[in-house]
Amino acid sequence: MKRIKNVLILLLLGIVVAGCGLKNRRAEKIDNQYPEWGQTTVQAVAARKVAKGMTEQMVTVALGKPDFVNQEGGEEKWAYGINVEGDIGAVIRKQVFWVYFRGEKVVRTEGNWNKLGYTFYEW
Repeated sequence: MKRIKNVLILLLLGIVVAGCGLKNRRAEKIDNQYPEWGQTTVQAVAARKVAKGMTEQMVTVALGKPDFVNQEGGEEKWAYGINVEGDIGAVIRKQVFWVYFRGEKVVRTEGNWNKLGYTFYEW
């Protein structure tokens, strides 16, 4: 039993280390493509985080293209969602995270970023 426990611990540790390596590789690629962004922004974008003041391009690199865009007052609202199972097994898109822009800069976000489910890093 103890041997199985040790194997599971090593397996989980390996998954964490591999994930960190992929994140670092994603950060390197972003930094090479956008060296003017600076390390703080590159690290945030690589971790798929959105912060106030980011540009539309930074958000697109971080999260991908939004599901839809609309205007609300003087702001542009980008919506990001997840697929969920609806009635009779139908898959529907549920919006869980929104990014608001004024001009071309993020002014705020709403929703639960964690629900987007970025459990791996890709490029």
